Amino acid sequence: KQNRLVDRLDAFSQSRGKIRIVRQHVSNRLAYRDVFHSIVEAPLRKIIPGLTLLYLVNCIFFALLWWAASKDCDVGIRNFNNAFIFSTFTIMTIGYGTRDVFFDDCWEASVLIFLESIVSILLDCISLGIVYSHISSGRRRATSILFSDRAVIHRVHGELFFGFQVVEQK
Repeated sequence: KQNRLVDRLDAFSQSRGKIRIVRQHVSNRLAYRDVFHSIVEAPLRKIIPGLTLLYLVNCIFFALLWWAASKDCDVGIRNFNNAFIFSTFTIMTIGYGTRDVFFDDCWEASVLIFLESIVSILLDCISLGIVYSHISSGRRRATSILFSDRAVIHRVHGELFFGFQVVEQK
């Protein structure tokens, strides 16, 4: 077994993109400076639950606000479950099943609808950006390029040339 800096463990002795460098005594300060790319580089099995948790926290936060504003605005929310469903309706823009769709001219309801809508749109943008950036990463594409195991040096019109074969599988 060869000790290589770059692995050759994939099909046709190609690299999987893993570089065998062990970092010791390195802090994570650099990763925290670029949070977006740190998240994008994480595996999708960690990204999806993380985004789901973010949506859940958003729904719970606004559900608590709706529950608190329910008495003043006559929304008809009787318990936390009603507030959570109402918050989900607002985020997903499904529609409302309230007694008064104008919330009895309550300004708190207008502010809550506006804030929850803006926050959910921003959350949708962030989620879409993270998932799209992860899926469209060029690193997986780089493993579809194969190089030959052998190379030749040959003379053409008196000059030496180095030759090898390259093929793209996709």
